[in-house]
Amino acid sequence: MGRKGKSAARKSKPKKADDDAESMLPDDFTIVGSEDGETVFGGWDDNGGSVWATGNENGIEEEEDIDDEAVLTMLETSLGKFKDVLASVDDFIGSEKSAKKREAGYRQLFKTLTHYGLGDDASEYLNHYLSSVTTVATTSLRNTASEQYATCRCLEAAAVILGGGNDEFFEAVEPPLKRCLMGTGNQPQVRSAAIRALALITFICSTDMSATHELLNTCEQVCAEEWRGEAVHPHLRAAALDAWGLLATTIDDKDVSSEDGRGTTILPLLQKALDSPSAELRASAGENVALIHSARLDLGVTDEDATTTAKRFRRGR
Repeated sequence: MGRKGKSAARKSKPKKADDDAESMLPDDFTIVGSEDGETVFGGWDDNGGSVWATGNENGIEEEEDIDDEAVLTMLETSLGKFKDVLASVDDFIGSEKSAKKREAGYRQLFKTLTHYGLGDDASEYLNHYLSSVTTVATTSLRNTASEQYATCRCLEAAAVILGGGNDEFFEAVEPPLKRCLMGTGNQPQVRSAAIRALALITFICSTDMSATHELLNTCEQVCAEEWRGEAVHPHLRAAALDAWGLLATTIDDKDVSSEDGRGTTILPLLQKALDSPSAELRASAGENVALIHSARLDLGVTDEDATTTAKRFRRGR
């Protein structure tokens, strides 16, 4: 029997999971928004009545008073949409072969989580379908850049709805998110989204302080100029500093700003970041300098001690 020709061999070669060409994500890439772009905001006026406003990304357009019965109807409708989308996650994302359609599915999921996930009922519904969501997300974090980014944003939103004490969710998504962050071949926007998601999920859902300190260690490595033998993109460094600042609010002030505290240790790094051409990185560094200084004041340091700290910062040690 003869051997296959080159053309036959090429035909028999398995295709990639995605045929769409990978492209660099723009710096302002987002999954927020849709064709209609409309959102609904609700609240209560000073007299206890319901006030609802329709608006879009450019701001609130109009405001109207509606009765409480109408509010309850709107909430029921929202929760109905919320449940319907969660119940079909496997269909419109998990079983979908097209990357573009999966990304569109994540946009729909993100809108559902951020628009319709209202109240304790939403948390219960999400818990019910959480296994499907985390399974689909784990797979998506290995796909295209836009899909990885979208997955990270959806996991952030899910953490907000689930609330505190959800270690099971944290333990399910922490490993794939960590791999997404560690992958030096992943785009900076994707890795930034991964570390933001990790920080928020740890902040909200995890009750294990050792996990917080472990992620703080990672943030301190990622926000350096070089990590794992490669220069770190300013966008990723800024995201790591933002994540560090969020997590630092959950530990003792002495662990932040004592002589050998985490914040004191990274002051030289922050000083260099403040001289960066990246405005985003400078802003993140400045916020953390303020946080460290505030923690030091909360420890009851004297003006003389504070001056000494300022001198150390200027010297970069």
